[in-house]
Amino acid sequence: MKSFRRIKIINGIEYVYEITPYYDPETKKVRQKSRYLGKKQEDKVVRVRDRKLKDVFSYGEFLPVQQIIKHYRLDKFLSGELGKVQAQVVMTLCMARLFRGLSLQHVSNWYEGSWMYYLSRDLPLSPASISRLLTAIGQGRLQDRLAEYLIRQLKSKRTLLYDITSVSSYSELIKLLEWGYNRDHLDLPQVNLSMIIDKQEGIPLGYEIYPGSISDVKTLRNTVKKLKVLGVKDFTLVLDRGFFSIENIELLLEHQAEFILAVPERYASVQALISRLARTIERPRNMQKFNDQVLFVTPVDITLGSQRLAGYCYFNPARAQQEKDSFYKRLFSIQQQIGQLRPGKDTKARALDIIGNLKGYFTLKISTEGITAEIKEKAVARRLNKKGLFIIACQGEQSWDSCLAAYKEKEMIERSFNILKNDLEFSTPHAHKEDTLKGLMFISLLALLLRMKMVNILKNAGLLKEYSFEMMILQLEKMKAVVTDTGQVFYTEMTKKQRELLETFNAVPKT
Repeated sequence: MKSFRRIKIINGIEYVYEITPYYDPETKKVRQKSRYLGKKQEDKVVRVRDRKLKDVFSYGEFLPVQQIIKHYRLDKFLSGELGKVQAQVVMTLCMARLFRGLSLQHVSNWYEGSWMYYLSRDLPLSPASISRLLTAIGQGRLQDRLAEYLIRQLKSKRTLLYDITSVSSYSELIKLLEWGYNRDHLDLPQVNLSMIIDKQEGIPLGYEIYPGSISDVKTLRNTVKKLKVLGVKDFTLVLDRGFFSIENIELLLEHQAEFILAVPERYASVQALISRLARTIERPRNMQKFNDQVLFVTPVDITLGSQRLAGYCYFNPARAQQEKDSFYKRLFSIQQQIGQLRPGKDTKARALDIIGNLKGYFTLKISTEGITAEIKEKAVARRLNKKGLFIIACQGEQSWDSCLAAYKEKEMIERSFNILKNDLEFSTPHAHKEDTLKGLMFISLLALLLRMKMVNILKNAGLLKEYSFEMMILQLEKMKAVVTDTGQVFYTEMTKKQRELLETFNAVPKT
């Protein structure tokens, strides 16, 4: 294809370029290559000087993030709350966590080589400046205003996923740190972190930090009150069985809150209900299909003290068989290990140690010849009869399938905790002040929001099987922006995979 010349006017000066069209076999489109010829002076082209390479940035990974920031107007919110410069600092800290999982002391080194540096140079990123900013964020409870801001945008009735986890710290100066049940099994004092996630959007809306000794059941009352204050009047809470208690049920009913709540077996009334249903649920009239899996479902009434709750009992034959196989393997392995013990004074103690929490299923027989573990058949039968059975209580207009679907989505919040603690490196933070810890949590919340939204978009587009979040970032990081000493920016060609990803986020650049 024949080349031609094009004039670009930059700062009032005419620059001449040679444009060469060519056919791109990957995109199957005609594209153009540009070559600088010089400056136009009195109808002549004068080459003043060659461009010299000044900086090269990877910028592709920022494009989908910028679209999500624009969608939720997070830049507007942060600028209004903190001012333009500090808002840019917050987003830089957030990006460093999102893309690299960096601790704050390494952010400035990453920033100087990132696209953020091109967009906003000379940000105050010294450790002292960052610490002051985080403390101000923590003291001002910026997370509450962000939650209110997001909720106003989402408006309609929400299904909210709620859970709590432990965050341990080495600091000796944070008053919130207390000893309690540590979900990560770390021998450290902790704070408890509760989080609310919007099911439809797939993003965290807010969080709260509690002293480490506060139990799960005590946090729910504050959460329900906080939702009301934030303006969420019409919502459904999805809760794990750890929140199932008479006190919490009465609280939710008192506030007329709709909920979906897994029912544990620790109550005698629930155990009796499950035993009865185990004999009757697997009937053709109870057969349903959920996500290509056959289930048996029946509505139930659950008695808890003076309260009666509606709900559904589910029986999953495939899951029941898996659980039975797993249980039988454990029993067989225990029998084998005990049968290999040699007679001695500590034989029984060693056998009990092998059995562990399954001692109710074995009878030990010791003789001069050795020791055997006989399985209690009736006890095993009673346990296996309940395999594959589970009950979900609900308040509000919930069908069996909407109830089950909402509860299965609770895995989303478990994944978010895992991302927060591992990928975003929030486990065992080294913050030494309570307000700094809260500010650090706010940065991590923003990073989590951006990541979860991007993953949700990939999932809805059917691309999550092909691209994990990490693989997507690695692919987009290959897109480079070349900055010359004259200030001009040139971008590398986009591959088919990069275009596919960016089209998913409506983030294809117009350059």
